[in-house]
Amino acid sequence: MERNGEPETEAHVFVEPMDGQSLKKFGVQADAQGTSWFVLPEPGMYRFICQSVVIEVETQCQLIQTPAGYDHIQYVELNLA
Repeated sequence: MERNGEPETEAHVFVEPMDGQSLKKFGVQADAQGTSWFVLPEPGMYRFICQSVVIEVETQCQLIQTPAGYDHIQYVELNLA
């Protein structure tokens, strides 16, 4: 999450399923780097909302067959300004 090129710390980001997934809409607070972490147990389309910014993302489920780290994580960036 960024605003004018700077991390938007403590922003509240919400996710809601769009393809009938069993997940209920919920939100998390961004960390000091402006990152919000979501674990989405089912693939498909999800809507992410932060303030007036809304994006829709097709997510994928995949086996983690990689060494420790974050290289397997799907990243999405929200730019608030």
